[in-house]
Amino acid sequence: MSALGPAPGPRHRFTVEQAHKLVEVGIVDPDAPYEFVRGAFFYRPRHEVAHALAIGRLEALYRDVPEPTLWTGRVPIVCGPDSLPEPDFILLRDARCLEEQRYAHGAECVLVVEVGVSSLPYDRWKACLYAEAGAPEFWVLDATTRRIERHRHPLSAEGRYAELRILDPTDDIELPVLGQVVQVGTLF
Repeated sequence: MSALGPAPGPRHRFTVEQAHKLVEVGIVDPDAPYEFVRGAFFYRPRHEVAHALAIGRLEALYRDVPEPTLWTGRVPIVCGPDSLPEPDFILLRDARCLEEQRYAHGAECVLVVEVGVSSLPYDRWKACLYAEAGAPEFWVLDATTRRIERHRHPLSAEGRYAELRILDPTDDIELPVLGQVVQVGTLF
């Protein structure tokens, strides 16, 4: 036992429906910098300049993406009954889910991207969420080392990806949907 007393008991985990209700009744501010993961609200720190630059470069590359595919940022995606993470960038297979006024499910995405600077360990940890949800490809853009951690082929039942490749700034990567090949370092 520590000086603070015994460790707290089990915490209550909320469902996505309960989380929506907490926002609806005003207990959780909808504009607060939190995301809902594994039944709890997690604080999301403000973004650093390197983060904004990487997202801006991805958005510029996908500016003219062909319909009905759509890219967007900071919109929650459904990852099971207890998680609505907010990736920094998603490329949707098509925009019907938004037209239907609902969040996309992981399997409806072509690509999910998190950009890490100070949030890097947390962003890496979220790979399990995206794999469980069936997102076919997940990238962690490490803005400090200018590398991409490319996860592919989700093993949903195991909560992991079958393939992980670390791409250096001088490596090439093909942009999903566009088929365009760019050097990793140009994304930072």
